[in-house]
Amino acid sequence: MTQEAVECSGASLTLHCPVDRLPGHLQGAVIRWLVEHDINPDTIAVDQPIERDSMREILTWRENSDYGVLVRTRLPAVADGAVWPAPFPAMLMRQSA
Repeated sequence: MTQEAVECSGASLTLHCPVDRLPGHLQGAVIRWLVEHDINPDTIAVDQPIERDSMREILTWRENSDYGVLVRTRLPAVADGAVWPAPFPAMLMRQSA
């Protein structure tokens, strides 16, 4: 299931099942990353990419709502020298290799 549950590169993370159905070791890493970026893990749309662009400091994701799938974008103020959005957890990229 692990290979099918997550696809991850440096720029994109796609979950192929709800966060609460990810294997435990992946679930914790995904939840921590999402919460650190102020994203509610319970609303992430399955089979839709979470896209990070550290050059432009933009994070884009899709979430389920009562109105269908909504596209969200976050462009927070970032301190000089900081990297935002943070890289996806290395363990997720290894799972996709």
